[in-house]
Amino acid sequence: MIKIEDVKLEETAEHKELSALVDGSRVWFRFPKWASIGLRAEIFLPVAIAEAMVRAEDVVVEDQRAISAKLLAALPEVVNVFCSWNGDDNHKIQVHATSEATAHPSESVICCFSGGIDSSLSFSQHQAEITDLLVVMGFDLADAGAQWQQLTGRIQKFANKHGKRVITVETNIRKVIESRNLSWEASYGCVLASIGIALAPRTFIIPSGFSYPDLFAYGSHPLLDPLWSTESTTVLHDGLGFSRTQKTECLVAHQELLDDLQVCWDHINKNCGRCSKCVRTSLALHLLGATSVSLPAYPGTESLSILKPGSLAGVPFTEDLIRLAKRTGHLDVARILIRYRDRFLFKYHLIESVRAILGNRGRWLSHRFAKKGWHALRTKIKSGNATLD
Repeated sequence: MIKIEDVKLEETAEHKELSALVDGSRVWFRFPKWASIGLRAEIFLPVAIAEAMVRAEDVVVEDQRAISAKLLAALPEVVNVFCSWNGDDNHKIQVHATSEATAHPSESVICCFSGGIDSSLSFSQHQAEITDLLVVMGFDLADAGAQWQQLTGRIQKFANKHGKRVITVETNIRKVIESRNLSWEASYGCVLASIGIALAPRTFIIPSGFSYPDLFAYGSHPLLDPLWSTESTTVLHDGLGFSRTQKTECLVAHQELLDDLQVCWDHINKNCGRCSKCVRTSLALHLLGATSVSLPAYPGTESLSILKPGSLAGVPFTEDLIRLAKRTGHLDVARILIRYRDRFLFKYHLIESVRAILGNRGRWLSHRFAKKGWHALRTKIKSGNATLD
């Protein structure tokens, strides 16, 4: 059994800390002092379920700590989704817990917010109803250090300008998940949703990273996120009707949001202008004839090599930029990106064909000589991380 036990809610001068032992590891979440947090166990389920599915052991919530009856009824489907995505590593398990209907919700509406394209689009679409912006330490960089203070300061300034509150949450859950050699990419959507239902708003908005035609197995997904809804809180996976460049185009009408963009892979407090996310965003703005004071300008076609797809997850973003480049008459950019996409797909399908011909030996060889550590994870989501390795 994977046990969730010793659930504690402690208050200090700076924050409220909700913690528990999950299979012997202390997992903690620190919320603002003013946040209304109950002594409940739902927030610890993502790491427990991930570990349980790998070990084929059930989860038990000890100490009579109740979880939402609606959520408990939905957890078998959460497990079904993960097992359908990766039945080699994951096994069907059950969660044993006392359940009860959660209390009547507050009227708050919380939106996950990093300042990126996805969350900025969700903010612009739901600005009138959103009351709070949630920012969680460690979702982009596990060890942000001083950058975390700068990020929260920047988002607080943004929130003040728009009359919203900021909920900052610090947690060690990513470190616990990664220390167990489990995939953070597979777990982060469930973690976000569990934090949301712990705060018990009327609606909890998780901005989508992909659009309807580009969906594939991934940790935050419209099949998964809404399953974490409770009697109090509806979890909404938002923005599926827009591609990344379409979201960017929508934001052109909101210059204040463009000027506050934070998209960098390497920093959470500034944009380097050189990483793939920075170049991808600056290129889209260039194609649309827009600018952002927070993002260095598009440096030219010599920078496009950083946008070569490295996995299947990257192909939709490349194709999205190709469509925008064609539509805006930047055929030189489109030709370069088409070449990068086609080269990746040719190599990918060639390697997949060799693997299929060689069978188990082909898969063993590809894992044996792979450069990336993804294959070594105890569990993962396969499709989105499929690479040339």
